[in-house]
Amino acid sequence: MAGQTISRGRGRGPRVTRVAGLTRLLTQALVPETATGRRLAVIALIDALGTGMFLTSAALYFTRIVGLRAAQVGLGLTVAGLVGLATAVPLGALADRVGAGRVFIALQAVRGFGFLAYSLVGSFGPFVAVACLVGAIETVTPPLTVALVGAAVPEDVRVQTMARLRAARNVGFGLGALVATAAIVAGSRGWFVALIVADAGSFFVTSLGMLRMGMGRLAPTERLGRGGGEGRAVPNLRYLGASLLNGVLAIHITLLTLGLPLWIAERTRAPLGAVGACVVTNTVLAVALQAWFARAAARLRGAARAMLQAGVALGAFCALALLDARIASPALATVVALGSTVALTFGELWQSAGEWKISYDLADAAHRARYLSAFQLGSAAQQVAGPLIVTTLVLPHAWGWAALAGLTLGAGVAFQPLIFGAPATCPSLNAAPNAVPHAASSEGEIS
Repeated sequence: MAGQTISRGRGRGPRVTRVAGLTRLLTQALVPETATGRRLAVIALIDALGTGMFLTSAALYFTRIVGLRAAQVGLGLTVAGLVGLATAVPLGALADRVGAGRVFIALQAVRGFGFLAYSLVGSFGPFVAVACLVGAIETVTPPLTVALVGAAVPEDVRVQTMARLRAARNVGFGLGALVATAAIVAGSRGWFVALIVADAGSFFVTSLGMLRMGMGRLAPTERLGRGGGEGRAVPNLRYLGASLLNGVLAIHITLLTLGLPLWIAERTRAPLGAVGACVVTNTVLAVALQAWFARAAARLRGAARAMLQAGVALGAFCALALLDARIASPALATVVALGSTVALTFGELWQSAGEWKISYDLADAAHRARYLSAFQLGSAAQQVAGPLIVTTLVLPHAWGWAALAGLTLGAGVAFQPLIFGAPATCPSLNAAPNAVPHAASSEGEIS
């Protein structure tokens, strides 16, 4: 009997080891080190779950249920993007004055009401009005998130925390998309409205969760910065240049959601199912590898190198996309499409990790939310101009992919002198870790 017991134990050993190894990998990819970071990850997951439901179903809801034309939806979202560009810095300045936590909590509640209003729109005018409200909030949400994480967790785990929050968001997006798919199949207005209401509810939960965590008690950065002077309220040219270059590299967002699907469908022999396979590949890699890629960007010089690597990876994606159009075999074309997705995802992971470190460390400590909002302008401009660039300049022309590869590679190269020259002119880079006093304890708890 003893021998049988040992035999069975050995038989289960490799399986237990594999489960333990998988659990460890998921923990490293998704679970922040600090208690505050873990709570933020849960909130990010809930937020992204609602967003995934909405984004997956929004186009069909507005065109098939509300009755808008596709061109009207595109125009409305473009106008909303421009409003976001115009309001990001003023909202960032408000966050510096009254506290990023307070502004974030309030805006998430307003965002929830905005999405509830989406369920009531019935024509183009109200749609644009609601889209502009939501667009203004969504443009400023990422920089406020960076400001909150920077104030709430220790400096040495800041980039890793942002990486795991992003991984948690990717999981939420995927789960939300699965839920939305079931509602889309049902096809009734009631199901679509239910998705919108659920999305709105996720923002109310986010707002309440941040409030219960004490994020509203974080001191405004303008008040904290007065001990060392008023600082520089207007971002300098180096910071704005970094924002612009970051916007160029952020084109991976448009390439994944628009450029790659259209290219596969119209210019390659790969089956349409390859589009879904590429999206799944991107999601899995982003969840599994974001924290690992972020390690190299823990310091500013590493973040600059990450931007160079992002430019190289995006250039490789462009080359593989161009190659894919010349392959006659559907199977091989699918393989190349998946390979290009891997390169695109690597570019995304390096760019996002570099963005968090560069945007935060180059920001003036006394006006951090304003600076971070200004840095977001590059990505926001990409969201407005990216679809136009990809559909009118890249996809229709033989030279389009080559030009885009040169642009992204040039942006990655340009980051190097821009960032390596920053310490001499950016006092915030010389500040000690956790330069924002009383924002976080050594364990990363709100104090």
